[in-house]
Amino acid sequence: MLFTFFIAIFLFLLAWKILYIQRNAQKRQHTQVCTLMGNALCCCCHKSNEEQNAQLTDVILSRQPPVSENTRGNLLVFINPHSGRGKSLETFVNTVAPRLDKNSIRYEVVITTGPNHAKTYLSTKKDLGKFNGIVILSGDGLVFEALNGLMLRDDAFQMFPSLPIGVIPSGSGNGLLSSILAKYKESLEPKNVMTKAIEFVTSPSAKAEAVALLQIKTDTADLVGFLSIGWGLMADIDIESERWRKSLGAHRFTASGFIRSACK
Repeated sequence: MLFTFFIAIFLFLLAWKILYIQRNAQKRQHTQVCTLMGNALCCCCHKSNEEQNAQLTDVILSRQPPVSENTRGNLLVFINPHSGRGKSLETFVNTVAPRLDKNSIRYEVVITTGPNHAKTYLSTKKDLGKFNGIVILSGDGLVFEALNGLMLRDDAFQMFPSLPIGVIPSGSGNGLLSSILAKYKESLEPKNVMTKAIEFVTSPSAKAEAVALLQIKTDTADLVGFLSIGWGLMADIDIESERWRKSLGAHRFTASGFIRSACK
């Protein structure tokens, strides 16, 4: 009885938090900012996240990396504009791209538009061999897509050794990068994880770390995983938590776990 009471309190607080975050997000989209300029009062609305992403997309797609005779690499960059807190485009424009330009590393950008975009792109791109690395600005989900896209290629086993994958942590879960940093006793404080990731990806002398893959074959699917393979309750918690991606971020896994446990 006491357990049920605490679960009810938790669900109430969770629902309140979700509604609070969503209402604040709606208000921010319509908030006016007024500034006194001389004798005029000028007002403008805050731009919504979608408007900011649209502008950043235009900047990225119109941007041409500087041509240099001393090019030190050529990267294929995938950006998921909706992952995590929706800051991946901003991170690339303001931080990653300038570092790549400074180090004379060329890049081609693909902004994903939905599930399996990266998977389809990598499985069908004919000139993939011209790149010497893939950079992903998203969470572990897009890394999963990229790996499985590569596995669909006829030349998959030739591509894997010559096409390392770098990750700029922009998702709700960034388990792959965190696991590698933990192996080398690096701090997993978010700021340090981001700093190290950008340092690795934009350095011409960066070295790849081998990661074991687990392949699962069934009558209807052939997939590889790099963190864990799950089914049953754990898979349900992960999938069902998607509804709270924008409102709760990484905390959605905990919320979904509590709700699933309470319902069972």
